Amino acid sequence: MTACLGRNLCEIATGSVTLMDGSIVCNACPEWRAECEARRLMTYPMLERRAALRERDKLRDAPAMVKLRQLMTKVHERSRIAPKPPTEVD
Repeated sequence: MTACLGRNLCEIATGSVTLMDGSIVCNACPEWRAECEARRLMTYPMLERRAALRERDKLRDAPAMVKLRQLMTKVHERSRIAPKPPTEVD
């Protein structure tokens, strides 16, 4: 596990969170914000997701977009292996 990457922000954070990779960071950490963005984008329908990515692409440099897409891939892969909740049987 790594220490929080938002060291300067920890003083104003209200709690800690666990990232997908198991790292525990404060809820003001840039890594947490990036993961939240990736999770949110993955809830969009495909056409809206592509439009949102095009808008972000205009504002960010290439490495930032690569990182966002990698996080989105991790979110997707994780959702595919997550256990499904049990269903009621009559």
